[in-house]
Formats: sequence, structure tokens, C-alpha cells
Amino acid sequence: MGLSCASLKGAAWTQGQGQGQIILNFSFMDSSRWFDSSRKLQSFSDHGSFRQVAINPYVEYGLNSKTTLVLNTFVSSMKYANDFGSASSSGLGDTELGSPAAVDRRIPDRRLGAVHGEVSDVSGGPHSRAGQSPDRS
Repeated sequence: MGLSCASLKGAAWTQGQGQGQIILNFSFMDSSRWFDSSRKLQSFSDHGSFRQVAINPYVEYGLNSKTTLVLNTFVSSMKYANDFGSASSSGLGDTELGSPAAVDRRIPDRRLGAVHGEVSDVSGGPHSRAGQSPDRS
């Protein structure tokens, strides 16, 4: 038995005009433990627990046969609670907008060019506090 394969190349494909796809990812996390800076598993103090529910929609829509719009974002809700109270946060997370465009449809491997922009919260938003107890001041 023998197998052979010609060269394989991967690239994004543009959607046809008026066509597209939607991919939804859903995640749920619930924990009463976390890893410290020494990589040791620790329990949250005062019966603490952390919960996160997140939805990640990925949407592609073909504007025409050569250009596709892409939206990839995260929407999440988080809550930390212990014997002394709770803190929660929800909203839009990192968001990517893009537009893959066919450079030349006559090229057999359909090479594409793409322009993407991403918006990220690097100011210490809710993701940076995951696994930490709320301030008790």
C-alpha cells in the first residue's frame, strides 16, 4: 500500500458575495482553586470560588467575490465570591475585525492578503484579576 501527496498549502478562503459562516464557541469555568507563582495549587481563602461563562462568536461575510469581512470577539461574565461578599464583571473582551481579500484568483493556491485590527484591554481589566480575591479595604 502506498500513499503519495502533492504539495499542500493552507490559506484563508474568501466567502462568496452574500455568503458567510458563523461559528459559536461557548465555555464555562468554575473553580475554588488557583495556581500561585510557584505553580502550586492553592484553595481560595474564605470558601472562595470563581466562575466564568464566555461566548466567542466568529463571523465571516462575503462583501463580494474577493473581499470578506471577519468579526471575532469574546463576550464574558465573571464572578468571584467568598464568605465576605462577591465581585462580578461582564462585557466585551478582545475583538478582532478583519478583511481577507483575494490578491489574484488566477493563482492556483489562491494566495490572500489580509488586513486585521485587534482591540485588547491591557489596562488590568477583569481578565487580569481572575484567580485573585477582591480587595477587602
